[in-house]
Amino acid sequence: MQLFLNAFLPGGLTVIVLAVLIATPLATYLTHFTVDMAAAGIVIGTAALAWRFDRSRIVYTLLLLVFTDLADRHLPGTQRPLTTLLLAGNLLLVSGLIERGMHTMRGALLLALPGLQSVIASAFAAPIGLWLMPVLHWSPLPVISTGPHAALLLGIVAVLIQIGRFLRSPTPVEGSLIWALSACLAAGFLPIGLTTTLLRAGAALTLCVALIEMSYTLAYRDELTGLPGRRALMEHFRRLGNRYSIAMIDIDFFKKLNDRYGHDVGDQVLRMVAQRLRCCGGGGRTYRYGGEEFCVVFNRSDRTASQLHLEELRKAIADKPFMIRQKSRPKKKPKVPRKTDTGTALKVTVSIGVAESGAAGKTPEEVMKAADKALYRAKDGGRNQVCI
Repeated sequence: MQLFLNAFLPGGLTVIVLAVLIATPLATYLTHFTVDMAAAGIVIGTAALAWRFDRSRIVYTLLLLVFTDLADRHLPGTQRPLTTLLLAGNLLLVSGLIERGMHTMRGALLLALPGLQSVIASAFAAPIGLWLMPVLHWSPLPVISTGPHAALLLGIVAVLIQIGRFLRSPTPVEGSLIWALSACLAAGFLPIGLTTTLLRAGAALTLCVALIEMSYTLAYRDELTGLPGRRALMEHFRRLGNRYSIAMIDIDFFKKLNDRYGHDVGDQVLRMVAQRLRCCGGGGRTYRYGGEEFCVVFNRSDRTASQLHLEELRKAIADKPFMIRQKSRPKKKPKVPRKTDTGTALKVTVSIGVAESGAAGKTPEEVMKAADKALYRAKDGGRNQVCI
């Protein structure tokens, strides 16, 4: 479900809104001036965010949107097959580009590329067009026997590559680039006018929203475990009512595990425990508090009810051993497991302390401190248990 949301939002929603706008009488109220001003504001705002987050692929895509729109307006119509083919080639570059940032010499040269292409196309439009048109219209394959078909094929390949990148790294930015590249490609084949400018503005808006969502993720989500972090926990405290309980969870002997097996194994254990805690029942919401500590907040639940769900979590973690992957283990699971693929089995346990809101005026921070004291009682009592 989350994969679908990351792919569809905000790009898919933006495309649907634009399609409704273009297909309804609302489009008659738009003028070139209002659309141009809105598009310029969106592009500038998105470029500022992308520059702040050092995202060269986003800035490169924005430059493509700007220069292709300028080409449509100022170059002869006979040159559009050439500019569309150049656009498709650049989209292919964006889809395969490794993000290295732009505050380097490589980044500066990369961002200068769309402008250089624009200058060449503007200065030598007629000669290049006359020389390349016979080449663009020739191909041994009938399906790409014309310039537009060749551009369409390159563009589709670019979008497919970007979809593959999203499946490997399903982030909002990678998902938004699918829609941005698609909108940019579609604008190259539609009649020049408000529709093409709207599509390009929509592509820029998609990237802008994705960058804002990325900033939220960086601020509120823990990168290693994927759980909300401490800042998100503090925000949750503001929304709590009068009845709630808070649990503090700590992985037993985690420092010894790190010292013996290394931080890579420690990270694997953290991700495993986080995955189990994510499935907490009773409406519990899990946060990574820091290091090997986690916090679970139960809204409208006392500590007795919460203790039952926490006990289930503790048991689920303790009963299933954690397997350390061997270096020789293949990345893909083989049809017939080999004995050499089996790693070392570790028993991972957690200690849990839980407290509830009680006296009037008691803050969530005070309840959390009480849960932390209960956690230390669980550790002093032998670990691998829940204390209240």
